[in-house]
Amino acid sequence: MLPPEIASLLELYLDSVHDMQQFSFLGLVDNSPLSAYKALKSQNNGFQQIQSLRKLWNYDAPYPDEAAVAREKTLVTQQINLHKKIPLSLYQQKSYRVIAASLSRIVFNKLPERVKPSAQPMLDASLGSLIGVQQEIAYRRYQTGSYATPYESLIREYNPHLTEEKTNDYCSIITDLMDDVMDRPAHKIVTSDTDFREQLSFGQKMQMLQDMQEWFGIPAGYLEIYPASAPAVIGSSHAAFMSHDFKHPDLAIFLGDSVHEIGHVNYKLHLPKNLRRTASGQILGTGHDEAQAYILENHILEDDATREFICDYLVKGYGLSPAKWNPQNLDRYDRTFNFQTRRLESCDLSNLVHIAVLTGIERDLINSGASGKTYGARWKQAMQHYNPAAAQSFDYSLNLYPFAGLFGNYPSYFEGAAGAAQLYEAGLAQNPQWTGQWRQGNFRETAGWLAEHAQKPASTKPIDQLYQDATGSPLTTEAFLTKYRAKYGLNT
Repeated sequence: MLPPEIASLLELYLDSVHDMQQFSFLGLVDNSPLSAYKALKSQNNGFQQIQSLRKLWNYDAPYPDEAAVAREKTLVTQQINLHKKIPLSLYQQKSYRVIAASLSRIVFNKLPERVKPSAQPMLDASLGSLIGVQQEIAYRRYQTGSYATPYESLIREYNPHLTEEKTNDYCSIITDLMDDVMDRPAHKIVTSDTDFREQLSFGQKMQMLQDMQEWFGIPAGYLEIYPASAPAVIGSSHAAFMSHDFKHPDLAIFLGDSVHEIGHVNYKLHLPKNLRRTASGQILGTGHDEAQAYILENHILEDDATREFICDYLVKGYGLSPAKWNPQNLDRYDRTFNFQTRRLESCDLSNLVHIAVLTGIERDLINSGASGKTYGARWKQAMQHYNPAAAQSFDYSLNLYPFAGLFGNYPSYFEGAAGAAQLYEAGLAQNPQWTGQWRQGNFRETAGWLAEHAQKPASTKPIDQLYQDATGSPLTTEAFLTKYRAKYGLNT
């Protein structure tokens, strides 16, 4: 029997690899996440299995334009051929090192604070070894001449249409926005001193998750929920599984995480039944998946109408204090910068800056071939500009992805943030009645609009065409900048 913390880690690791294109069609979602992990591990030759499945994919999905079909076929074929040039032994080595690095991170986080400094070199060495494997894989792909840089080859594992140049643009937009906020008078930087910790039971939090499924119209029996060390979702249109941290004392974080994961559940629910035979590029990449989660967590949940409903729900349903749980306190909380305690995937601007910093570190390490042991030191140096207190120590609990081997996935969050803002702005403009529904706890019509305009078409249209049809414009950062400049008082 695996210790609970190791089982939770493997659940999260499975989600990380399963949702990525190279593992998302293995058909392992019929059992619990841990059972699926064991099945994946028992295959021994996972890479060969992936290649076989790729050959079976149906490349004739109905694109609106034959030229797009041809481009997609070419892209996917190139990627398959590039993978064939990389020795299977390298992938096997990578998978073993991912698990070793992840387990070493778990052990490190459980050590007493007084001994962590002496143990940190071990963890740095483990991460450095894993980065070395990523550097070799990226460089071999780059040598084929199909990518502008080695790091771009890793980015396109998760978002086939995304380039390093576009990724750099996203990073600049995020960091410039943060610099603008930091240049404002001190009173523009809002700080929340409300303590949102609540002593709620596992059963009460599970009831909240069940209620959320009802709010968004998720069919009964579709989603199974398991306790774990972190929130995550895997699944297909047939079934979905959510892991969640029921022990976290901060109820505001629990609610944000829950709504975020419900967004992922909605996306998986509305994907086509035959997705396992669909070319990888036709699911638009992990950035679009993140957009479906961000629109719920960082736009709908932050709307005044939704805040009113949530506060009323908690006060009347769970007896919580209205002096604490009111829209004004939630607004201050949502505009508070915190580089240390908000989870990394949150779309809070400080954490998008964090992701931009990590993206820059990954890019420079992969493209230069420099020692991966410097990862933590590079992070500390970069964070000095934004938050010297947070930069004193490399917080491994906020930097999971390097230990999961997911290099190249960070840019997904930029695209997710931009896409969510654009879908929210357009959806609300087309459907002004939504806010009245949200105030009553009814999000079904909103979920239906997202299903028809952003989720079901994700297997049939290139990303810019999808956003053009849904919002009237290809994917841009305009709506994102409008939202966050207003949120932090930069328009006055």
